Amino acid sequence: MARTHLTVKEVRVPTKLVRATAIAAKLTDFDTALDLSDGIRIGSGTIPSARLLMTTAPTDTDTIGIGGHTFTFLAVLIAAGATTQVKIGTAAQTRTRLLHAINGVTDANVVPATTPHTVAVVADEIDTNHVRVRKATAKGGTATTASKATSIALAEALTAVGDTWDRANLNETGKAANGKTATSSIAITAAMIANGKVHIEFPFTPTDLSYTVQSATGGTLPCTDLVTIEGDAAKIALAGGVAPNLVATNVVIVTASA
Repeated sequence: MARTHLTVKEVRVPTKLVRATAIAAKLTDFDTALDLSDGIRIGSGTIPSARLLMTTAPTDTDTIGIGGHTFTFLAVLIAAGATTQVKIGTAAQTRTRLLHAINGVTDANVVPATTPHTVAVVADEIDTNHVRVRKATAKGGTATTASKATSIALAEALTAVGDTWDRANLNETGKAANGKTATSSIAITAAMIANGKVHIEFPFTPTDLSYTVQSATGGTLPCTDLVTIEGDAAKIALAGGVAPNLVATNVVIVTASA
């Protein structure tokens, strides 16, 4: 059989065109992966967490609470009771013992409650003064994302002034994985101000909103008009068109998540 030989000559393509094509291809892949038609899907979420400042060794019978379970600091351990006991040492020793108590690690300086706690959290020492507690797959397990609907209340009764939790509930920063978020902007017009409000609709029902206001040239501005959730939309109140309310040409940038 006769063979046919093809000669391929070198074809030079402008570098800028190659780069532009490559960037366009990447953006196309990015848009498809994130499904921008239905809000950007976020795979990671956030881990509900809190930090307890403990710079000073607790005083005898001081307590903290996590998810309704009480941990009691004692100078001398006693027979097991309703709370988990942590023997007081130096501040550093006590923090380590508290970590073991929370994570369910066997420690001679910890006496578990007669009904041991089952709160699904994991604790570690984030620096020399703070105990960090995060939502986990199980007691002492792997830190995991969770929605704000997952309530794990925190409490403390520590004698040292300033040794407190940084929040009242672990869920104050939670967000489940595979949630959605979307950002949109709108330039305010005189007609919108006359109507008293304007809405930005989202392809999901938001649970959180954040927004900024910019001038037409891009500078950030203070604003007294409110942006709130109303059904599947962000409602931008327009109270009269006089600064520090929103005025015509101001741009409102809204980020919604669920």
